[in-house]
Amino acid sequence: MKLINEIITDLEERLLAHRNDIGESGLNEKIEIEVLGQMSLLMNPQLSKRILLAATADIDARLKGRWAESKIFRDVLGSKKLRYDELSTEVWLPADARFIEYYDSLYVRVSYLDPISALTSKAIKAKEKKSLIGHALKIYGDDLATKIKNHGGDVNYFNVTKPLKL
Repeated sequence: MKLINEIITDLEERLLAHRNDIGESGLNEKIEIEVLGQMSLLMNPQLSKRILLAATADIDARLKGRWAESKIFRDVLGSKKLRYDELSTEVWLPADARFIEYYDSLYVRVSYLDPISALTSKAIKAKEKKSLIGHALKIYGDDLATKIKNHGGDVNYFNVTKPLKL
């Protein structure tokens, strides 16, 4: 995904400059970014080719790292007209959610939530995404339906039906 690649490139450059400014001693930790929500779906090449996904102006992510590096990440997002959702830590995830590695370097590790877990999270906590979940159920079938049901969701709510044209 072009946008996320631009964010990572810019973040790497700014982190390197920051570390050069303050001296690198003791700063061997990476910032780890676990992308959640809509952006995680956009980052998944298979899903993003099969479902029309809306662009998003905010990014949900779990950040692990020093405060300064997290601030640089927020600044990078701002330069791209995006914002970090400070409530990201409150995003509900299924217990068996897993993350897919997207990028790993000396300073940055980026991964994104697997699509079935991201869609299950939306089905349980963001029912207004009815159309998205309905289309995703057509792609992921029983795997997604079972996960939604196992977490208390009603799969029938998401059935997308189009009226017949006469």
